[in-house]
Amino acid sequence: MEALLRYLNQNRHRFNLPEEKEIIMELHAPWWSSRTGRCIYKVRAGSGPKYHIVIQDSLSLYGVQCVQNPYEPQFHRLVEVFLPARRGSFDLDGMVYFWSDYLDGDSLRTRIREKEGRDRWSVLFQLAHSIGELQKKHSFESSDFLSELVRLSLIKIGDDKLGSSFMQSTESLRGVLTGFSRTLCSWSHGDLWPEDVFVRDEALKIIDWEWAVQAAPIGVDLVDLYITAAEHILDIPTRQAWLSFFANRIQRLQILATEISALWSSVSLNREDRKHVVIYALIRSAGRVIAQDGYDMLSLVNTYINLASALLEDRVPFVY
Repeated sequence: MEALLRYLNQNRHRFNLPEEKEIIMELHAPWWSSRTGRCIYKVRAGSGPKYHIVIQDSLSLYGVQCVQNPYEPQFHRLVEVFLPARRGSFDLDGMVYFWSDYLDGDSLRTRIREKEGRDRWSVLFQLAHSIGELQKKHSFESSDFLSELVRLSLIKIGDDKLGSSFMQSTESLRGVLTGFSRTLCSWSHGDLWPEDVFVRDEALKIIDWEWAVQAAPIGVDLVDLYITAAEHILDIPTRQAWLSFFANRIQRLQILATEISALWSSVSLNREDRKHVVIYALIRSAGRVIAQDGYDMLSLVNTYINLASALLEDRVPFVY
């Protein structure tokens, strides 16, 4: 940490850090307090509350596209519109560090919950439309999308027993998806929820790309967005949020459901294809909660598996 602080002091101009103020680094996600992140530093100059940049070391990453704000060139060019304008990387003592401007301002969750009027939801629908159009623009067929998710999930889980539990609990669902040789895919954020989206001067910026992948079934991020908006903006419990999504029962989110359906229609996904996107979303949700909270989340994993089974067996309505 001291070597990193010296580097920042010697290169203040690169990071737009004021010369006359002391540089202060805060360890945001130390390895002992987080299953999914390692060393993420927030950096500010002086004693004020405003952070200037965020830095993450490469040891904590799956590849280099999954940093706080992705820097892997082929990946970040696809999602440029959602990223901070200034970001980069540097080498120090055999370690690669990735940095970007620190994004502040209102999160999407704060903007919707605290703003008055029906139009406060429009920014959510704008985000969904933008993601859908960009994913459609960069869509392609892939036969390897599931193995990429499994590989990333096991790395993030980081525990053999928990990893084995994840593999066993999702085995039958993964079997359903591997029965299809090729699936229409696109890039994916992997963990999209309203606290990861910032509204700055009416532009939408997204952080926390640590679950990002190059290939996931198209539209899966919009499914995540619907579920997490239901959970974290409307305070709907997880199981009910998913069942409401299946049946499109949440009036506030019907425009979002329409965006999802329109995206799938525009790329000619049939009903079964659309179910498979949702199954993928449920498998990924299971991996994420195990990675984040370990054994405490196994009951929630069972909820995801039961929802997926009910969907596949037509025991719940699915209106898409």
